[in-house]
Amino acid sequence: MEAGVELARLIGASRDPEALLSRFRYGSFVSHPHRLFYMETPKAACTTLKWVLANVSDFHGEPVWTAGRAQLEMCIHGRDFHPLPSLLNVAQPDEVLFGGKYVRFCVVRNPYNRLVSAWANKLWQGDPLFLEVNKTIQRYHGREGTKDICSFRDFADWVVTTNDPNACDVHWRPQEKLVFSEVVPYDAIIKTEKLVEGLEGIFSSIESVKRYDVRALLKRYNFNESLPITDELLYDDALAARVYKFYKVDFETFGYDRESWKKITPKTPDVAEVKEVALYQTRQRNLVIKEASVRLDRANAELAATRREADELRARQDAVEKLVIEQASDQLDRVNAELAATRREADDLRARLREAEARIGAFERVAERFPCNWARRFDAKLRKAAWPR
Repeated sequence: MEAGVELARLIGASRDPEALLSRFRYGSFVSHPHRLFYMETPKAACTTLKWVLANVSDFHGEPVWTAGRAQLEMCIHGRDFHPLPSLLNVAQPDEVLFGGKYVRFCVVRNPYNRLVSAWANKLWQGDPLFLEVNKTIQRYHGREGTKDICSFRDFADWVVTTNDPNACDVHWRPQEKLVFSEVVPYDAIIKTEKLVEGLEGIFSSIESVKRYDVRALLKRYNFNESLPITDELLYDDALAARVYKFYKVDFETFGYDRESWKKITPKTPDVAEVKEVALYQTRQRNLVIKEASVRLDRANAELAATRREADELRARQDAVEKLVIEQASDQLDRVNAELAATRREADDLRARLREAEARIGAFERVAERFPCNWARRFDAKLRKAAWPR
């Protein structure tokens, strides 16, 4: 059978072929050595899991700065950085997606918690890539121009009121519209609330990765944790009802309790936890600032070199223009001299012409007194004399 035939049928049969194709292109990760297929879900441990999969694939690349990112480790989200190919970049996608040798899994999260996490991580902590989103939300609530960060309740209200669940930002898009579990044949759909147990179950079933300490890996790569929320009023009955409606497909598909929002309450700050997260994020931002500074210095050096080259080119251009002008001026002087000489010659010729015409007139008057034939001969001699060769 031709490669990808079943995959093409699956995409064509989905509720949104273009969206599913896009998810396979960016959000899927295939490990051939370990026979694993993972579909990411933003704000459901996806940063951690991408680093874990890279680690067990013997990837030893160092984190690099990505424009707009506040943490170096966020580079793992770049497809050109991650070592694993997407489903669309493997030779036998049908074998991966439908064969019995691969384990296919995705990870989901309680929709109430995930929405809070999206707000905390992207807006509350001031992610540079979401500053415009914050402005949009503040504008929506009639606070044009404010630099304040929107509250969670304002954020949630904006999401459920104005966003299209099929096309909104992936960090708060319904998860079923990201993992497409109705058509993708997953062997496991792990909940973040049971992430350790779920990933241990998968790794223990695969000989090549069962040696790894899953708990230690998850802790090692827990990079994208938000600061604990201690004083924010999150949900009430009315807002929870609207959020439930927006994410109803997730609640029903993945079995989350509609009333679980009541368990999400601001917690008493743990000084050690706050210190750990804050210190990590401060160090990360300092590394980003350092990297940005190095790149800025490099860019300034390149700019200075470019300016020097431009100055040299302008100097050469000025020299060429000066030479051209001098040569043109000399040529113009020669032309003007030749023109003056030609004018003098023309004036001399005109003077000679007037003199000749005067002499002819005089001879013609004399000729009128002589016989005709003799006068014509005499006239010819006169003309010959007036216009010597």
